[in-house]
Amino acid sequence: MLLIIIGIGIVIAWAYILFIREWLDEKLQGTAYAWWHEQIEDKLWASSRTILAARGYQVVGWLISLQALAAAAGIDVTPVINEAAKLVPEQWRGLAIGVFFILTGLAFAKLRKMTTTPVGGS
Repeated sequence: MLLIIIGIGIVIAWAYILFIREWLDEKLQGTAYAWWHEQIEDKLWASSRTILAARGYQVVGWLISLQALAAAAGIDVTPVINEAAKLVPEQWRGLAIGVFFILTGLAFAKLRKMTTTPVGGS
């Protein structure tokens, strides 16, 4: 269940980073929202969308490392992984992984084009 919640959070974060943020900037420029999100981005992500995406990938690395540590400690996390895998039908799992990497590659390419200056920079 935790992995499902984390997955949903990652999808929402990607949607915000790639699409929603720019739209909100245009619509709510000069409001408290604009000040709020720029303060948070400046503090947490060093004013760069590329850094934000890289930190999202770090979370995946941390989760894999935690799973490896749990396995080394004798904790069986197979039931949790099996439940997460049931979200995608078995015949589509290979395709789903491929599509995931294609979409994240496209997202990184888009982020790289967008980040010639820091977020909020001139």
